[in-house]
Amino acid sequence: MIAKKRITPQEKIPIRLSGADRDLILEQTYIDTDHIELLKTAKLENDVITIYLTLDDLDDILGYIAFAANHADDSKLEAKLDKVYDRLEYIESMYEMIDD
Repeated sequence: MIAKKRITPQEKIPIRLSGADRDLILEQTYIDTDHIELLKTAKLENDVITIYLTLDDLDDILGYIAFAANHADDSKLEAKLDKVYDRLEYIESMYEMIDD
């Protein structure tokens, strides 16, 4: 078992997304405006963006993706959302939040 990295609630972790993943989240989920800004303002380099999120922010985004996947009428869209969800959930699982 790999030890989880312990971080504070305010600490941000880097999350890398492809341009396609970012667009999928922006276009197919009901993401809130604060998180939209984080995704839209991230600089795209070599079709990859890096955003820095707290675990709470990451959990919020995972919730938006899960909701969209669970309510998708198209199985291909559901599969794409599930793939992004699984990858981000794996990243989240590598961290443990500790009290300040």
